Amino acid sequence: MNDLNEDTINETCELLAELIQNKCVNPPGDEIKSAKSIEKFLKGKGISCKIFESAPNRRLLRIKNLSNLARSALIKVFQL
Repeated sequence: MNDLNEDTINETCELLAELIQNKCVNPPGDEIKSAKSIEKFLKGKGISCKIFESAPNRRLLRIKNLSNLARSALIKVFQL
């Protein structure tokens, strides 16, 4: 974790806290709150993404044109 700064860690913890508060559980799924939280986070980083409804109360988040650098940064953030 040496290459992650304190701001990145704090930002990630805030996102994770928001995701936990969304109470997105199976069943019933209802991932819309979490999908919107992640979408807002990614768009705030300049990453293009879109939410799709895959079934009633089920959502998919598609990330568009993600560069290798952005992909590796996202992987680091979500591995915290």
